[in-house]
Amino acid sequence: MERPRILITTQYEDGADRATLRLTYTDAIIQAGGLALAATPINDATYVEELVSAADGILLIGGDDVAPELYGEKQSEMCGLVSHLRDSFEISIAKLAATRGVPTLGICRGIQVMNVALGGSLFQHIDGHMQTLPKSEPSHFVNVTDSPMLGICGKRSAVNSFHHQAVNRVAKELEICALSDDGNVEAVFMPSHPFFTGVQWHPELMIKNDSGARRLFEAFVSTARQNKK
Repeated sequence: MERPRILITTQYEDGADRATLRLTYTDAIIQAGGLALAATPINDATYVEELVSAADGILLIGGDDVAPELYGEKQSEMCGLVSHLRDSFEISIAKLAATRGVPTLGICRGIQVMNVALGGSLFQHIDGHMQTLPKSEPSHFVNVTDSPMLGICGKRSAVNSFHHQAVNRVAKELEICALSDDGNVEAVFMPSHPFFTGVQWHPELMIKNDSGARRLFEAFVSTARQNKK
């Protein structure tokens, strides 16, 4: 069976001559049955539309902070590095994927991009969610709501954590489907969409030891296969 084409965003800093992508993302997609295709940011609306039209699914990866101006706030001293080109590129992709029903998975920064793209906001800084344990090991639990995520991760799931920003005001089109014990949003989804889900943790780093992480990628790629053009 032909693999669904999964468009994967890349890490980029404004002014750089390269974009990067960790192999943990591509490996997770390949192991779940997808064809991993990297997309570098570009300031061209027509090209972005062509990318989304050609993709069976989209993976929005982790990385630097989202510019606060995009959700109506001034940048605080606690906000880290931002890339205006990457923000514009990924937010355009997220908006198109949401309206066109393209299966989309957002990881860490990815959930934040999805939320901002649809009108939500972020906390520019939170404490206590940057673990020192090895990346493949969980550091805290998330409590999953009665949602599609429940069938993937279970009611209470152990996850890793590498972020200092988080979803604040949830976009109207999204619903919370997981919270940490301290009340931070850990996952959201769009009920009206085939698969538009963002998680704050990094499941791609846990797939070798965590069945829930594997099932998340499998569910995403399976939905993308159904969307195959």
